Amino acid sequence: MLKYKTFLVFVLTAFCIAGGIAPFSASALTDSPSPWAADTVSQAAQKDLIPQDLNGSSYRQDITRSDFSRLALSLYAHLTGDTPTAPAASYFSDTDDAAVSAAYELQLMSGRGNGIFSPADPITRQEVAVAITKTLAASGIDTSMPADDILGELKPFSDLCDMAGWATQSFAFTLENKILYGMSETELCPTRLTTVEQAVVIASRCLDKYTLPPMATPSPSATPTPDASEARRVSISGDASLVSTGDRSAVVSWKAMPKASTYRVDIYLDQSNFWFADDDQFVKSVYTAANTMAGLQNLRAGMTYRLLINGLDAAQNPVCTYGAVLKITPPQTQQQKEQAVFSDGDITQKEQADALMQSVTVNVWKIGRDGSKYASKATIVVHKQIADPVRNIFKEIFEGTEKFPIKDAGGYNWREPMASGRLSHHNYGTAIDINADENYCIYKDGSTVGKFWLPGQNPYSILPDGEVVSIFAKYGFVWGGDSWSNPNDYMHFSYLGL
Repeated sequence: MLKYKTFLVFVLTAFCIAGGIAPFSASALTDSPSPWAADTVSQAAQKDLIPQDLNGSSYRQDITRSDFSRLALSLYAHLTGDTPTAPAASYFSDTDDAAVSAAYELQLMSGRGNGIFSPADPITRQEVAVAITKTLAASGIDTSMPADDILGELKPFSDLCDMAGWATQSFAFTLENKILYGMSETELCPTRLTTVEQAVVIASRCLDKYTLPPMATPSPSATPTPDASEARRVSISGDASLVSTGDRSAVVSWKAMPKASTYRVDIYLDQSNFWFADDDQFVKSVYTAANTMAGLQNLRAGMTYRLLINGLDAAQNPVCTYGAVLKITPPQTQQQKEQAVFSDGDITQKEQADALMQSVTVNVWKIGRDGSKYASKATIVVHKQIADPVRNIFKEIFEGTEKFPIKDAGGYNWREPMASGRLSHHNYGTAIDINADENYCIYKDGSTVGKFWLPGQNPYSILPDGEVVSIFAKYGFVWGGDSWSNPNDYMHFSYLGL
């Protein structure tokens, strides 16, 4: 069963000992914090938020980038209840610190470029704002902001010229949510260094603001099968308006741009929770001629899309660009899904799991020797609580316009625990692999399971913006192709998110 926050101290200690990172318990710092920070630091220590192995001996000294990595990891673990996996190798040439590598792998911290992290350097206020925002985003918290709100938060300050462009959205978010404050009514001092006690207070504010109440004891409940109205809760902000929504689709419109003869809508999948960021994954472009309206297809429930609406002149040169954010609410919360799956009790043993599985027979398309598609059937074993949604998923795939061919599909498969001690979600019967050879799983070290992934070239490879991923998302499944950074598991769909 998944580990909840009530087991957090045990979880963190187990990870830190195994991964070479000291437990997040009472700090080794020997002095006392400043009077203004004393109460908050004391509360943070009681919550085991302060890493034990901070370098140095003073709360009042500047915190280093490596120590802030430890603090970000601790905040992430408290917010999510997750046990971070210790990386197998370092990502940087100037440090082999496991905490730095773990924070980088989780996208909580960034390097300085060219394989450099600068672990001993102090961290500036603007770097703290970005790291805190990335940590919250990685913890599942929406950190996006409309452009007008960003400008509104920063407008009172006279030293914006000292701020790097990459920090503006993060600084605005932390100001709006009272995580960081100006150093005065008119100064942000973005390049000023941050002390240990300041960093702890900032992390403590995040923990107090975003910690969810303890999860209730799961009670039996049927897994809801979403209809279009449940799965299609869509909102849009920025420079576009929502015209209508359909089944996994939406229509957006915008004001006409002077001198624009055609429009190109660039669609990005939000990977950063920033307004726009280099981490966002490009999906595709939609051209609309002179029409100030575009239809978007195969959208994924539970995801946020960034839209760059580019007005182009007759020579296809850009004349103006609008930005918009399209957010689609998932059909169920993570808590609802976990309650449904674990309502029958502990399933961490094979005998218990076997008794909860159900075989589901579905229609699928196959490819014959002559290259033509023909109807066939496949049987998948899954947890009984998701049997009906799985039937609906494959029904929609079979009836879809792509007629996506399925050569093999695997669900429940009892496996030994992973090196981290975690069970695969195939053990729970809540994960499905499709066309394993043609949708390989690839790790950062280059090792693979399966042969390749060639979307658009091989008919069995899953398209990132195609019907299969979109239909699975409609019923609460996430796709391993882009839902986490390591590995990219293109065959894998998971109801519980792993």
